Amino acid sequence: MIPAIIDTSVKQGWNKAGLQRTVYFKDGSTSQETLLTVHEPTSFSYKNEHFTSRALSALLKRLEGEWLFTDLGNNKTKIEWTYRAVPTNFLTRFIVKSVLMKAVQSMLKNALDIIKRDLESGQLENGTTWKVPSQEQ
Repeated sequence: MIPAIIDTSVKQGWNKAGLQRTVYFKDGSTSQETLLTVHEPTSFSYKNEHFTSRALSALLKRLEGEWLFTDLGNNKTKIEWTYRAVPTNFLTRFIVKSVLMKAVQSMLKNALDIIKRDLESGQLENGTTWKVPSQEQ
């Protein structure tokens, strides 16, 4: 239902509430993403809206996401990714809840698996290396 995200207009410095960027989907459509909150290193939230896809714009006012990070110790972090869809109207609510959000759930799990693999390997697909800063105790 939601095509894969293939690119964004901003990749670095995406760390301040109020920043906006364009999200590019595999089918050629776009959306506008806005960072709502940033509380380093524990959480951030964002919204996607203004979908150029006819299907998504008919179904959704916006998608809202929130990431929460909890340090579990021993170099482990719990990540909670919450996603909420805001339908365009009462009639689309059922389609969004029963069809679209099930597809989104699968997409989010896949994205988390990729992020986990990349972070644990220390290597991103494009060759960028992740370094976890040492924490002073």
